[in-house]
Amino acid sequence: MLVTALLMMQRHIPEDCVLCVTVSTGVCQLGVVVNKLDTVGWSQERFEEIVGKLGAFLKQAGFMESNVTCVPCSGLTGENLTSPPSEDMLLQWYKGPCLLDVIGALM
Repeated sequence: MLVTALLMMQRHIPEDCVLCVTVSTGVCQLGVVVNKLDTVGWSQERFEEIVGKLGAFLKQAGFMESNVTCVPCSGLTGENLTSPPSEDMLLQWYKGPCLLDVIGALM
């Protein structure tokens, strides 16, 4: 699932994606990319806001919190996509895996 750090989520888009995936394929683990976090200065507060709002919805959709991994990324610069982050502002607070590692763990 991909969400952007710039805009608030439109309610129906994540619901449709998640419900379609969970119903049709029995998915129990989910990797969430919080993209464009570079445009908000790698804000931990913004990341946590998005993760919190999305987490509440995903819990209602049947996902256990332990089965959801959220990854802050920048598609433009490639930060935290295929290798651990190198951006100092992100390294100050994010200690988790890069997106490629999350995808590898889902398989």
